Amino acid sequence: MNDPVEIVAGFDRPNIRLEVSAFQDAAAKERFVVERAAVEEKPGILYAGTRKAADGYAEQLSELGLAAASYHAGLSAAERREAQDRFSSGELDVVVATSAFGMGIDKADVRFVLHASVPGSLDAYYQEIGRAGRDGRRPGRSSPTARRIWACNASSPPGLPTPTRCAASPRSCVARGPP
Repeated sequence: MNDPVEIVAGFDRPNIRLEVSAFQDAAAKERFVVERAAVEEKPGILYAGTRKAADGYAEQLSELGLAAASYHAGLSAAERREAQDRFSSGELDVVVATSAFGMGIDKADVRFVLHASVPGSLDAYYQEIGRAGRDGRRPGRSSPTARRIWACNASSPPGLPTPTRCAASPRSCVARGPP
């Protein structure tokens, strides 16, 4: 490389807000995830832990009238490419994906990232939440910031935000800054 340019920057983006909501009941968590994905400013990414969950969430969001599609390794390459192209072009409101989605996605206007299950690692969590609000824009009046939302069970892996690490109630809390 001749005369390379090195860019060093932190990952703190003031237009992003982290939220954690904990649930004891799986059905209540699922309702929350679907309702939250439905009301957030679009477009957004909902990460699910399994292919079955991704398909289920995408179906529920579609039934609510949203343009939603699942993306996971169980789909053919053509189906994954179609979902990715539709999301990148703005045709989809929400893509519901397993961790297979996101590499190579350069979509600056993602308004929310919602995790319906615990990511595989802290690195995966940071990488996935980093897909929200890359344009630096603050969303419209109804939402003061782009959002990274994590609907979790009562316990969480070390290093990830938990309700007990937040300043608000255990049902819905805001983690300020990195977890």
